[in-house]
Amino acid sequence: MNFLLSNVYQDGRPLCATDVDASQLLAFMPLSWHHAGLFGFIGRTAGMADISITQQHSLSPDAARSAAQKVADKLANEYGLQCKWEGNVLRFDRSGVEGSLALHERQAALRIKLGFLMSAFASTIEQKVAESMRKVFTGP
Repeated sequence: MNFLLSNVYQDGRPLCATDVDASQLLAFMPLSWHHAGLFGFIGRTAGMADISITQQHSLSPDAARSAAQKVADKLANEYGLQCKWEGNVLRFDRSGVEGSLALHERQAALRIKLGFLMSAFASTIEQKVAESMRKVFTGP
């Protein structure tokens, strides 16, 4: 991603985002961007955010699948995701979001890739999903 920093010049030419590192780039962004969370994309590849959560469990395979389905149902309701099972992997997606929840013998591994617009909410989504996984795989 390459965008010009308006009214910021170096050597007689406008600076663009690739000319400065992320810490310098924050200084050029309007304060309103910071408050709106629009600076969350900096340092992420091509406007994408990746969330990776691994939750240990001691559940039987059937109980683990049931717990994973609870997480999927919550994600589907909150974020409008379409979900489907492929063996022990639950895949989900919608515009701007794709991911999987893989069940292993003693852990569940969640991977989510957020598109540019959703990446602004990555930390909130990660917190909610991690809490949900903790509750369903280990109890309250």
